[in-house]
Parts: sequence; structure tokens; C-alpha cells
Amino acid sequence: MSACHRRWIGFVFGALMLAAPLSVGASLIVKMTLEEMAVASDIVVVGTVRSATGFWNAARTHILTRVVVDVEEAAKGSAPPVIEVVELGGTLDGITVWIPGTPQFQPGEQAVLFLNRDPGDGEWKVSGFAQGKFRIFQDQVTGQRLVRHAEPLRQVYDSRLGKAVRADPMAPVLLAEFLEHVRRLAEGGRGNAR
Repeated sequence: MSACHRRWIGFVFGALMLAAPLSVGASLIVKMTLEEMAVASDIVVVGTVRSATGFWNAARTHILTRVVVDVEEAAKGSAPPVIEVVELGGTLDGITVWIPGTPQFQPGEQAVLFLNRDPGDGEWKVSGFAQGKFRIFQDQVTGQRLVRHAEPLRQVYDSRLGKAVRADPMAPVLLAEFLEHVRRLAEGGRGNAR
């Protein structure tokens, strides 16, 4: 084998070794339709984030974030006036851990949250990772409250197709129409697909 071939093989092998850790750490979130989230979620709430505070889990192996939300209304289920949501990742003791696909929260932001109570620890979690958080904002022209995905994902795993697909960002919708649609879906109706 010539020196040129050995260098070429060494280069290819080295490039593969450098790329391997990047692909191993990658993950995809299973795509959930609005209907699937509405049906699968225990509750769907409209609320304002009061606080988002990082904390260690009991074993001090993971940083989590506790999000306190003042509930304005429930579109599905019965919710208390204040609810606490726990998500993976956060900032604590000068360390920031960000898990791709997890929803991020800022005090003062308004959102529609699709939530499930974790049967293991009893904590509320956002359904479908970031897919279950919709940001509420005010239209600058009309003053109406609108809603759209808070953190659109680039790709999701579509189990029907058996492959990763580009995530479809939702166009802004009137909040009242969105909540009515979610209520119909949660009750088993198809609603007006958006």
C-alpha cells in the first residue's frame, strides 16, 4: 500500500471518528399532531410564567427547571390557579444544561401548555417536548391575542412514515379559535384542521 493510500485511509478513519460522537448524541422527537397532543394530554392550560428556577435532582446528577405558571384558563381538564411544571435542563450554580427539543421558559411570557402528570414523580411535564408549548403574543395591528409554536423544531420523527421529516411550523392563529379547536379535539371531535 502506498503512502498516499495510507494517508487517505487515515484521513477517512479520523474524520469518521470525529463525526461519530456528533451523530451518537443526536436524537429525534416523535412528531405529535395537535389532535394527538389534545387527546393525550391530561390538561391544557393558558397561563403566564411567574418563574423558571433551576434545581438539582435528588441524586445531584441532573439539572432540572421548575416553572411556576399562573393559570388563566383550562382548555382541557381542571387546573389549579397555579401549576408547577418540571422540565429537563436549566441553569444552576453557573452551569447551563440545554436539552435540544425541550421547551424553554421566561418569566412573564404567556403560553398555551399541553401537560401530562408524570406517573413516576407526580410532576407536570410538557407533552411532546417543545411541541406542547405555544407562545401567546399580541398582534401589533389588531391588538388580538395570537398563538404559534413557541420553539419550532427543525425535524421530528414521523412514526407513520418511519423516518425523520421537516417539522411544519404552525402559522399564527387567533388564541380564541385555537382554544376552541383544542377543546373539540380533546372531546374526540376533529375540529377545523389548521
